[in-house]
Amino acid sequence: YGSRESLLQSCSELVFHKHQGRFLGILPAPADKEELTKSLGRAREALAREQAKLPESMPLDEIVRGIEASEFEPFFQPKIRLSDGAVVGAEALARWRHPNAGLIPPVRFIEVLEASGKMGSLTSQMLTMSLAHAKSWRSMAPNVGVSVNLSLSFLATHGSSKAISSAAKAAGLPPEAVVLEVTELVAMSNAGECAANLARLRMRGFQLAADDFGVGHSSLELLMRVPFQEVKLDREFVTRAKPGSREAAVLEALVPLTRALSVRTVAEGVESRKEWEHLRAIGCDAAQGYWMAKPMDAKAFHAWIAGLAPKSNV
Repeated sequence: YGSRESLLQSCSELVFHKHQGRFLGILPAPADKEELTKSLGRAREALAREQAKLPESMPLDEIVRGIEASEFEPFFQPKIRLSDGAVVGAEALARWRHPNAGLIPPVRFIEVLEASGKMGSLTSQMLTMSLAHAKSWRSMAPNVGVSVNLSLSFLATHGSSKAISSAAKAAGLPPEAVVLEVTELVAMSNAGECAANLARLRMRGFQLAADDFGVGHSSLELLMRVPFQEVKLDREFVTRAKPGSREAAVLEALVPLTRALSVRTVAEGVESRKEWEHLRAIGCDAAQGYWMAKPMDAKAFHAWIAGLAPKSNV
């Protein structure tokens, strides 16, 4: 990697991750006023377009009402093994069927719930429904488990590990069929109860997955502190890992490292055959993304898994 390109990329990463800014471009020294004005103008136009696309967050009281009215449901996105295209699991993703606004995506309610500390109630609902659906499809596909995201507010609650065990037992699912996904924020939390519940869940046979892996500040420390069986490579990380790039070099080194630790790698957000082929070539275990299959409601996923719809375009 050329030193100039490496330096520019490092500057871009510093601006974006450390200061939540935007890398506008490269200007000669001393900076030309006209070029600087053009760069700032392009940035303002791009920001305006992005803000216009951002959906408005729903009010907290309306979200809580929807949870109490059981208007939320899991959609399922398949996880597909890269070596042979077999379906090996499905991630449950929350969707809200609002009586007036229709189907509402998580970007409009997840952050509001997280900020309010009320995410635990939705997590509990998603867990119960997801396990019940997984039980029904495993009669057709016994090797297809289910992945459920756990929030910090839920996992830090005393007794949450027991609640998860009880939910799996009630659904008739063995713990090894359930993958519990946690982000770095959850896994590295200082809350003792959170760490204790993760340990209890692993001892009871549940699988743990590190979600959004590769974009946090302590990803390697995660692998040392928490007994994960799976890491979910974040979509941003996967998209930027073009063959020959620095990100690709990191990814190519990461896969054998996780394999040495007996940890599976699952790439998120795969949107092209090129990305699929690259991930398969470097030995990544599985992938999920729009190129293979979009998230589906329970009825559609049951039909998909039964073979009534194409399983993938791989």
